[in-house]
Amino acid sequence: MGRTEEIKSSRQKFAENVVYFLIWLVVFLVSVVGYSIDGVVQWTEVGRFWLRAAPFFLLFLVNNYLLMPRFFMKKRYAAYVISAFMAVLVVTAFHAVMFRQLKDKFPPHGTEPGERPRHEQLQNPPGEGPGRRERFWEGEVTGGPRGNMMRPGPPRPFPFKWGLVINKFLLALLLMGFNIAVKLIFKTVSDARVMEELERQNLRAELDYLKVQINPHFFMNTLNNIHALVDIDGEKAKETIIELSKIMRYVLYETDKSLVPLSQEVRFLENYISLMSIRYSGDVRIENIYPESLPEGRIPPLMLSTLVENAFKHGISYRQDSFIRSEISVQGERLLYTVSNSRQDSAPAGQGSGVGLDNLRKRLALLYGDRFRLKLVTRGGVHTALLEIPIEK
Repeated sequence: MGRTEEIKSSRQKFAENVVYFLIWLVVFLVSVVGYSIDGVVQWTEVGRFWLRAAPFFLLFLVNNYLLMPRFFMKKRYAAYVISAFMAVLVVTAFHAVMFRQLKDKFPPHGTEPGERPRHEQLQNPPGEGPGRRERFWEGEVTGGPRGNMMRPGPPRPFPFKWGLVINKFLLALLLMGFNIAVKLIFKTVSDARVMEELERQNLRAELDYLKVQINPHFFMNTLNNIHALVDIDGEKAKETIIELSKIMRYVLYETDKSLVPLSQEVRFLENYISLMSIRYSGDVRIENIYPESLPEGRIPPLMLSTLVENAFKHGISYRQDSFIRSEISVQGERLLYTVSNSRQDSAPAGQGSGVGLDNLRKRLALLYGDRFRLKLVTRGGVHTALLEIPIEK
């Protein structure tokens, strides 16, 4: 893992811990607000609440920082379920014992030591006999200044003996489930970031592989031209080698970049066409139409030369007149490059299916997705290639 990935991972862990801190802070602050009467905080009740919540907080710490990293995140689900279930049982039992001790040590709210709780006092109001108490709690309708009113009955116990314990057990399970949900959310974000980085690395590796293929393919064709020129004109061959050195400098020092200035790529294109034109006589008409001023945008290196290289390879004949015409135009933030050349009778109908154009299509698909257009048309003895790509700022 690189330094950048370590920083991103540590930031994500910090963000996750901040979320947990804020959630528990809200839980503890709610008790302070809930046990405030007329602006006065009942700290005894707040303390009782915090003591009852402490086992669940301990369960969260054990689950989040021990059980989940050791079992759940490593896909040891059976071990996690068993250990988590045992932890829930221990916390539930501990909470039940602690609650009983707290109930004995701290009397219910609103009573003093030795005094009966208020709900027991209400069951036998002063001056009332047992019969009156029973009628009172059975919901006797009494009259008075306020009219008839149904009196409430006494607090009813939970339907069965272990109800309170089961409540705590279910609450512990809910806490565990919530913890898992938050953990999985952050894990999904982390996995998405890792997958994005892997896709970026794969894209970079594939583009580098295509460049490695493009460079030998380009030099192979250029050296073949120089080899043919040596037998025709030695002086022109020397000039060709000089031009080739300029092109090699560009290929060696600029093509490792993802983007190069448009003007620099056009200058390379002109040098390449000049180099290729040396070996041909005046029977080959070569025409270049470029804007007088190019925008300051950037494009991938060696993106335009493939079309010209294909035109020289398939559109030139020593036996009859031939031509190559290349034109660059800019429309808004898009670059249009058109290369037309004469199509020889010996050229295959599917001209342009060589290694160079195959690599060009792959590079365009990887770099631009559906934001490019490459069209090859052969009509009336003329082969035309149109490339349209966005200009990066």
